[in-house]
Parts: sequence; structure tokens; C-alpha cells
Amino acid sequence: MFQLQKRYLLLPCLLLVIVSCSQDQITQDSILGLEESQSDSELVTKMIKGPDFGDRAFQNRLESYLNNDIGVEFQLFQQTIAWETGGVIDATPSDWPEGYEIKLNIPPYSTSSDYPGYESVTFGIEVPADGPGPGVTSVPFNFYPDGIKFQTPPELILSWPPWAGTATSEVFTLLNIQTEIHDGKIHYRVPDMMFSSPDALLENGAETRSGGNMMDLCTGIRFYMPHFSRWEFVDGDGADDGGD
Repeated sequence: MFQLQKRYLLLPCLLLVIVSCSQDQITQDSILGLEESQSDSELVTKMIKGPDFGDRAFQNRLESYLNNDIGVEFQLFQQTIAWETGGVIDATPSDWPEGYEIKLNIPPYSTSSDYPGYESVTFGIEVPADGPGPGVTSVPFNFYPDGIKFQTPPELILSWPPWAGTATSEVFTLLNIQTEIHDGKIHYRVPDMMFSSPDALLENGAETRSGGNMMDLCTGIRFYMPHFSRWEFVDGDGADDGGD
């Protein structure tokens, strides 16, 4: 597996959302910054530039993320938002415990004016509201309209689902996993990847989980979304196979 070095994760100009008690300072995650800082990682290079289709280990690892759909119950949240005003979609399932939330903040003028119907767009989030129980390492989210891109990226606030058990990592990942046909077989690639840490850890200046509780580590995980499609929310800093 690959493991991001903490010195990169803690650099606000590259990957992380840095949050203080007085003011949120959020930097957009950079796939280019990841590629540059981890150029010696063979797996990261494959995930960004596209895998060798003959690399079955890589393909099998991505397929294992997709298999988290089994037993997951999705709930769709939709809202029509005006281009000039923007808006907020609260996509938190009603039966989730207090403190867990899913929110999407669509800023004004976020979509390009050449997008059909840009003046008023119905956005949607398909949330994994319930699932097979603790032990999963990733959960899927679907964002609509599929394929829409943004000139001002929406801010997404995620929670590690309560049904998925206690999160084990300090760093969480969003993977945009795409499928394509090659030589008559389905293959997967990862064109986009983003990383973030829970607000509670960043506010306390902590680099470890010590003293944190489940709610602290599961809520307030923030990302800027460059485009909408299927994204996989991973408990860990990338395609972790259990190694160091």
C-alpha cells in the first residue's frame, strides 16, 4: 500500500483543511500537489495517471471499494438551487445520532454559465444511510447531476456513517472511481483523489487520536468538490491494504 507522509498531510498549501477555533481556513485539495509530493510512490502514480490494465492487484483493490455497495441502503436528498444565490443542502439521515451531518454548500455562480439550465439546477446527494455494519473501510456517495463541473467548488461536510462503526484513521480520503471497458473487461481508474482530517483533530493541533472520541473523529470532514459523480469515502489516507 502507500502511506502519505504526515509532513505532507500537515502542509495546508497541499492537501489538508486547516481549521482554527476562531475561523475556518479551507484550502482546496490538489491532485497535482499529491502527484508532485509523492512521485516516488508507484501506486499513487497509477491512481492519478491511470493504471496499467494488466495490473490485477491494482484492479482488485479498486473493485473491493466498489463492493461496499452490497447491503448499503441509499437515501437521496435533492434541492433546486438558484445560480445567483447558491444554497445549502442538508443531507443528514433523520435517524443518525446528533452531531453527525452531511451538508453541501453550493456557492453563488458555482456552475459555468454554459451549463444547460445553469440559472436553476437541481442538485442531489445519494447518502449511504444504512449498511451492513461495522468493519467496512469505505462507503459510496453519489452526487448529481453526474459529471457537472464547478468554477467555484461546493464545500462538502461529511461524517463517517454511524452504522459503519468507529473510524480508525486520522485522515480520510475521497476517491473518484470510474469504470471503463478495455479488452472486453471492466476496469477501474481514479482520476481524482482528495484528503482531509476531522475538524476536532485540527482545532486541537493534535497529530494523534489520543483523547478523541468517536464523534470527534467522524464529523466535520471537509472537502471542496471539483465535479459531481460517484465518490468513495475511505477511512484512511488512500488505498490502504493494511501495510505500513
